[in-house]
Amino acid sequence: MKSDNKSAHKIAAIIVTFNRKKFLPELLNSFVKQTYPLNSVIIVDNSTNFETLNLLNNMGVIMGKVDKGLKENWEKEGRLREIKVLYIKTAQNIGGAGGFSLGLKKAYEKGFELFWLMDDDVEPLPQALEYQLKFLDISKCITPSKKALDREVLHWWGWLDLKTLREKPIPEKNYRKEYAEVNMACFEGLLIHRDIVSKIGFPNPEFFIYGDDVVYGYKASQHTKCIYLLKPTFVKKLKKKNFHKRFGKYYPFASRTLAYYLIRNYLLKAKEINSVTPDKINMLFVYSYHFYYYLKQMLKAAFIEWDLKKLWILTKGFVDSFRV
Repeated sequence: MKSDNKSAHKIAAIIVTFNRKKFLPELLNSFVKQTYPLNSVIIVDNSTNFETLNLLNNMGVIMGKVDKGLKENWEKEGRLREIKVLYIKTAQNIGGAGGFSLGLKKAYEKGFELFWLMDDDVEPLPQALEYQLKFLDISKCITPSKKALDREVLHWWGWLDLKTLREKPIPEKNYRKEYAEVNMACFEGLLIHRDIVSKIGFPNPEFFIYGDDVVYGYKASQHTKCIYLLKPTFVKKLKKKNFHKRFGKYYPFASRTLAYYLIRNYLLKAKEINSVTPDKINMLFVYSYHFYYYLKQMLKAAFIEWDLKKLWILTKGFVDSFRV
């Protein structure tokens, strides 16, 4: 059943999608089933082909075709039943960070009050949005918890360690009955208020992938109490970590692309955090830890993952981290 007060909050969902036509229809259908109605959906399509657009055409959500030689972003309005849709086909892949930055800017310019950000491989349960809205009097930056397809709860390391600038488990003292206080965010169902966006701007597209939501949530935490809801209201379709057995133990293997950005974005993350709270981090320690982490990942790639090509990728990420 829909909420009685349909005009209380003007909300836009922002999806960044990349070659995931399998999951996108399920995500869009979940918006129609929400117990609190959405006003708009903005889809930023980073795909390297036109399969997503063709899918949306077949679903009747968007009507229109694009020439193959797309040189600039292409926009088209449509509808998902009562929900307005803005589809943006990017001329090139701008990554998750670029997609969320672009989508959030469009939604902000259209005057929405609340923004619901998510990747295309998650799906909100019917009560997800309504449940998050219950906590608006506590926070204007709310991250939901998720479960896997097998119903296992996926625990989130929602605390940014300002010494190492790595994520770690949320401190026990931060837990309340229904939520925990955090100092970062996750773009997998994040609900953020316009007031906060007006203060911190949009996600930095330079991250491309990885770290953009961490920094964005940290910036938000300087203006509101960021919280993480403990009741799972989202389903995660993909598990990011790929575990392999070595020497009798299981180790998480990052993809080569993710490994590159894990290293490359570290100093960018430090620069962003330092610009907000320069008294909170020791940049000399940050540079030292960056070198230590790079060597650690090199040893892991060589002796645990047995991936010699990743050595070159990690080195390129380390060098590029000083250029970004």
